[in-house]
Amino acid sequence: MLAEVTEMSSRRIRKVLSTFPEGGEEHDPMPLQRIEGEIVRERHGFAFPMRIVGTAQSVQVVVKDDALVVTTSRLAGDELRAQLEADLPALESLAAEKFDHGLAAADGAVLISASDVLGFFN
Repeated sequence: MLAEVTEMSSRRIRKVLSTFPEGGEEHDPMPLQRIEGEIVRERHGFAFPMRIVGTAQSVQVVVKDDALVVTTSRLAGDELRAQLEADLPALESLAAEKFDHGLAAADGAVLISASDVLGFFN
């Protein structure tokens, strides 16, 4: 289910981003790839590293709890982690797309919330 929602979200992100002026600059994609690293539980979500392809730079991806409960009933603790692990490929894809389009936080982290999963922007 999350993969379908993420695909809808990806299409929505592309549609919204296509309305931004490019200023004649060529877009140079900076895809992310999963690297082995611990998934860490944070106060309101989970964090894991991804690497910018072709570099040694890594980016922290933070998946907020609300992004994990969008498609299911309320989850807690181990259930949230299991949901994250089940949806990890779709979440990684969403993180890579957000990063590629410059939608990272000021500190460089890529935050994924329910609004991202549902395809809405605040």
